[in-house]
Amino acid sequence: MRNTVGKIPNLRSITSFRGDALSIDLGKVFVGELRAWLSNSEAPNDYKVFTIVENRYLTLAKSETENVAEGKWYFQVKEILNKDLVDEEESTVYQGTVRFVANITT
Repeated sequence: MRNTVGKIPNLRSITSFRGDALSIDLGKVFVGELRAWLSNSEAPNDYKVFTIVENRYLTLAKSETENVAEGKWYFQVKEILNKDLVDEEESTVYQGTVRFVANITT
């Protein structure tokens, strides 16, 4: 499901099992460099950096999701617009939430 909050597209209703690999399709290929991370509001120092594949897919390996806390995590995807400047210009292209739940079969 995709909604828009202001001008930043918001991806929501993503549910993932802890201990399973996670992949999020952004729906299109971006031209510039992307950076994305996932953070937990209850523990601001606890965050995971997504691996970006083909400038379209955000992925987290199974090993990275094994120790995440259950509950809602927030992510942002930023596009680096101009790396030549001293202070890089960046623009948030997506934001959203992932809800991690326990996998009861393991």
